[in-house]
Amino acid sequence: MNKYIIADSVTENIDALKSLIHKYDRETEIFISNTGAGVYSLFDTQAPEVLFINLNIGDQNWTDLCSKSKSDPLTKHFSVILTGTTREQKESFNEIVNSEADGILSFPLNEVSFAIQLRTALKLSKSVQNPDYTHQNSNIPTTPVNSSKHEIEKLLKTEEALRDRIK
Repeated sequence: MNKYIIADSVTENIDALKSLIHKYDRETEIFISNTGAGVYSLFDTQAPEVLFINLNIGDQNWTDLCSKSKSDPLTKHFSVILTGTTREQKESFNEIVNSEADGILSFPLNEVSFAIQLRTALKLSKSVQNPDYTHQNSNIPTTPVNSSKHEIEKLLKTEEALRDRIK
């Protein structure tokens, strides 16, 4: 069972994240913190795979939450996905680019982007926890946007051929 922490003080954001998490990961536990300080207590009692941090958490600087989760040996396996509005992301552009976050999502949420970032965050978290991990035998949810290895290889060959034509 995968565990998630949502650090956000906006009910609509929390509801949107919870809804999509449950859609793509039905057997899950979700913990909510309306404050950045509350997240630290969840670090001690829970071991989530993914931490969603809103850029406007309020009482705590999101960069501190992100840094602490990535620097602590007990929490460094957390995948951190930042959330916020497009305006908040523009205002924090340099901090986001230089942060240790593993992903970023904008409100309103794009479902395809959410599904892919969730899957990637879970794979990353599992691989940090266990270097011998392979996702074939895991409880990582699959999404309708999966592509086979063969299809990806065909796309790469097509791209290569097009690049050769341009030269």
